Amino acid sequence: MNCFSQVFLSQPVSRETLTRVAVVSPYPSLALAAHAVVVLQQLADGSAEESDRAGWLVDLSNRLADLGRREEALAAVERAVTIRRQLAEARPDAFLPDLAMSLNNQSNRLADLGRREEALAAIEQAAEIYRQLAEARPDAFLPNLATSLNNQSNRLADLGRREEALAAIEQAAEIYRQLAEARPAAFLPNLAAVLTNLADTLSLFNREAEASTIREEAEAAIGALAEVVRQQDALDNEANAQPSNP
Repeated sequence: MNCFSQVFLSQPVSRETLTRVAVVSPYPSLALAAHAVVVLQQLADGSAEESDRAGWLVDLSNRLADLGRREEALAAVERAVTIRRQLAEARPDAFLPDLAMSLNNQSNRLADLGRREEALAAIEQAAEIYRQLAEARPDAFLPNLATSLNNQSNRLADLGRREEALAAIEQAAEIYRQLAEARPAAFLPNLAAVLTNLADTLSLFNREAEASTIREEAEAAIGALAEVVRQQDALDNEANAQPSNP
């Protein structure tokens, strides 16, 4: 056991200190993951509020996954899902987004363990929640819906359900097109990535002409992003060059 962990396990440490350490610990960081696990476990175990406990459990799950402790990572996020499902039943407006996020993480942990059917079921739940949320508040939740659809496509592909995987990734691409048009700096990278996935999926069906067109669109998105960055750098340089008022 390292010295850091010994300090936090051998003597009482205030919750304020634990929280501060958890917040400032960089993520992802394999070098600090083991330290973070010790802190996050104590924060989760000592939480008075169930909503706080669930949040720390999700963070704990991510750190455990980084360390390759897959079963423990799954157990932590499953606890978070259970808590957030109960909270969402009582207060859906407040806790449905957190539940969807936890389900997305649960799907990833299940996929890490090769439990493909369960991984798909979890991401399908997440996507359905985000779809409902996006209908009411598209600006807030369309990005989450697109991400979950991309993940759903991957889980379907893992099971050989290629037609459904294609439909899901096409939906994700269409959402990211809309988002990138409105906010190019924020969403062009996502658009390029999901278009690449879409092109690869089309190639599985030997639809190479369509795949080629989509790859060209992905390259154009990368080029557009480079231009947005260049323009922003020019504006920043211009602003910095302005003389300051005395």
